Amino acid sequence: MVNSYRKVSINNLELKVPSAPLHERIQLRIVPDEESGLSEVRFWHEDKLLGSQKVKNSDLNLVQFCLGITYFNCNQVKFFSLI
Repeated sequence: MVNSYRKVSINNLELKVPSAPLHERIQLRIVPDEESGLSEVRFWHEDKLLGSQKVKNSDLNLVQFCLGITYFNCNQVKFFSLI
């Protein structure tokens, strides 16, 4: 859920989403890159891309990414990891 500062929190990592509607659920779609050690986090709301941000895989602190699409629901924020 987007807080009053237009941020979402996932595993104690806060990400800014300047164009997100306040107090709404948004989707985070995560595209990991094991070679660079970074993941691209894409922010979606009602089928519209709000923006994206690169984050270190270690900062996301997620269980190892699996092949295929994995669905997570952390802190009321829905997101997918896509490989």
